[in-house]
Amino acid sequence: MKKIYSLLALLMTFFYVSAQTTEVRNRLVITEKSGKQSIFIIDDLEDVSFKTIKYVYADIVIHEITSDKLVISTEKSRNCAGYKLMCMPTAEASQYSDLELAEYINDNSTNTYTQNLDYEVLSGLNLSEDEDYTLASVGIDTYGIASEVVRVPFSLSDISDILNVYDITQNSFSFDINIEGNYLFFPIAKAELDIYSVTTNQYLEQFGIPGNGSNSYKWVDGSTYASVYPMSVKPDRDYILAAVETDADKNIIGEITYTLEFRTPPTATSEAGVQTDFFDITSTSVKISTTPDSSVKAYYVYVRDKAWYDSIISGYGESMLMTLIKYPSAGSWYLSGNNTDTWSGLTPSTEYCIGVLAVDNNDAEKLEIYNFTTLESSG
Repeated sequence: MKKIYSLLALLMTFFYVSAQTTEVRNRLVITEKSGKQSIFIIDDLEDVSFKTIKYVYADIVIHEITSDKLVISTEKSRNCAGYKLMCMPTAEASQYSDLELAEYINDNSTNTYTQNLDYEVLSGLNLSEDEDYTLASVGIDTYGIASEVVRVPFSLSDISDILNVYDITQNSFSFDINIEGNYLFFPIAKAELDIYSVTTNQYLEQFGIPGNGSNSYKWVDGSTYASVYPMSVKPDRDYILAAVETDADKNIIGEITYTLEFRTPPTATSEAGVQTDFFDITSTSVKISTTPDSSVKAYYVYVRDKAWYDSIISGYGESMLMTLIKYPSAGSWYLSGNNTDTWSGLTPSTEYCIGVLAVDNNDAEKLEIYNFTTLESSG
């Protein structure tokens, strides 16, 4: 009974408490000063603890783990006014009792969350594969007192045991997936998640490829997997290999989406180029004259507003810009040899860029960008 008396002594700071035992069940009734009551069913009154009563808390689900970030969701209890989070090595966290860890997090964590998180990114963690970690939350009650601690252990080594990427080239890579049972997987171009504003799980739900057990895969640009799923591998691009456990009907059941980030090497830079001149600028057009070096087998010319060029380069890098210029649907001029032509359909008084992408006989590439501004409208 000493445990009950200790617990009741703490609770009496803010509540009037009564405990009642019947032959059918044991109840702990907590009556707030406002008159509101909360009833907790307890299997063994001799073993009451804060874990049994789990009153003010925030549960955590870790969806994705990488070396520099976690993707998590949280769900706080009804009477949790807020909560704080902290990630630390498990060896350090294990030195604290729940009460001590609650006080430590409350004193040292600067962010207090008042709403549930849904696939929130916790970045800048700088995690090591040689360390086990604990992500912990502490619930804060309406009086500002730290209460229940929730600990979720995790490790980067868990990921390396499950996912492995190797033999990475500019247009191919190989990878292993070691998951018992069913799963969905896909090597995702990281930029696609940003462009379409979707989470890794949402991408897998829509485009994920079904797999089962331990398997090795080879991804080659322009090929297809199982004659159904197109493969795309571009140089100098960030990719995320992602996999999540599913049931037999491809419904996601795994709490953690395993992810591994990697980058393909850049394309060799060509020394060859294209002599480019532009003139006869009007409010809606520009004339462009190009003369390629003898070692240039083909080149692309693409005119678009400078704001678009800047957004692609700053957000996704020059390699993505080069890929977009080469897309068949982009509307670029695809040329070989000398050319003079007029690019029309421009907007008056607008800054534009001319992108000229040369491809030499060794398939090395070189991008040059020229700026100009259209004239004011005469009308």
